[in-house]
Amino acid sequence: MNHRLNALIIDSDITSRSMLKELVHHEQSFGYPVYRGVYMAECLFDGLVRLSREKDIHVVFISRNFSDEHISVFIENAKKSEGPQGVAYVLVSTRDGENELSLASGIVGGGDGVIVAPCSVYDLREVTQIALRIQIEAQEKMTSAALSLMVKSMIDEIESNVT
Repeated sequence: MNHRLNALIIDSDITSRSMLKELVHHEQSFGYPVYRGVYMAECLFDGLVRLSREKDIHVVFISRNFSDEHISVFIENAKKSEGPQGVAYVLVSTRDGENELSLASGIVGGGDGVIVAPCSVYDLREVTQIALRIQIEAQEKMTSAALSLMVKSMIDEIESNVT
């Protein structure tokens, strides 16, 4: 399993977007930089465009500056798109004015995790583990689907030879 990930940060605030990029870019869970590429987008639409262009994004950090409804629609569209599959969608919250109910609604809306900015290296390590788990699950689903098709094809072949 390749532990070198690519991230996309979607945030309308350039300062917080840049700070998170710096932290993500220098995260070293395995003794070497985990994130080889960190892309940025200013809005959810630009993020969707970037996801459709970059087929190798593993983690999308989404600022809670966007509404819950817009975030949910973005995640739903991203998962349906031809872009990368097995992506971890992590909501980035600020401590100001966020309550547990609001954070929970983000998870219900399709987010895989939440970090609170300013976040720590420990927070990013948790995100990395979530991303790796989601990648493994997506890979297992693809393998299972391929095996099912192969087994069905083999059964059909055997049945056609028997009759």
